[in-house]
Amino acid sequence: MDAFPDGYTAVGRVLGPHGVRGDLKVEPQTWDPKRILRMKEAHLWLRGRLERRSIQAARVAGPVWLVRFEGFDAPETAKILNGAFVLVPDADVVRPEGGWIAADLVGMPIFDLAGEPLGQGAGLADLPTQAIKARALDGVELVLPLEGPLAATIDMVERKITVDRDLWDAMR
Repeated sequence: MDAFPDGYTAVGRVLGPHGVRGDLKVEPQTWDPKRILRMKEAHLWLRGRLERRSIQAARVAGPVWLVRFEGFDAPETAKILNGAFVLVPDADVVRPEGGWIAADLVGMPIFDLAGEPLGQGAGLADLPTQAIKARALDGVELVLPLEGPLAATIDMVERKITVDRDLWDAMR
C-alpha cells in the first residue's frame, strides 16, 4: 500500500458496493464509530490519487458504515472505489489523550526487540480483544495481540511497533 499523502489520516477503507443505489460498505478505522455521520465530505485515496467527494448519504450498519459519495449512484460505478481509503485532513483528527487511532497503525513499521524489521501494520484486527493486523516483509498476513504479557507495543514518538520475535514467528 502506498503511504497516505502528507497532512491526511485514514478514517475508513472501502470494502465494496452495497445495494443498488451506489452505497459502499466502509470499514471504520477510527475510534469514533459515528464519525461518518458528522462528515459532509471526504478525500478518497486510491492507486496513488487523492480525490475530494461530497458525502450524499451515510449511516452506521453494525461494524461498517454505508456511504454514498457524490458521482456514484449505482453499484457498477461505485465498485471502482473498492479498496480506497477514506481520508480526512490531519487537522480534523482527534486522538485519545496520549494515544493512537487505528489509522495510525496502517503502514507503521514493525520491528523485533533487537531492531530488525519484520513488516508493517495493516490496522486493527476484527477480534473481541485488541489486536493488530500485520503484513510480514514476505507478504504473509498475521495478527498480533495488543493486550497481555506478549503484547506488541506501539510507540507513537518513534512511529514503530515492537514485538517479541518468538511471538512473531509463532503467529506465522
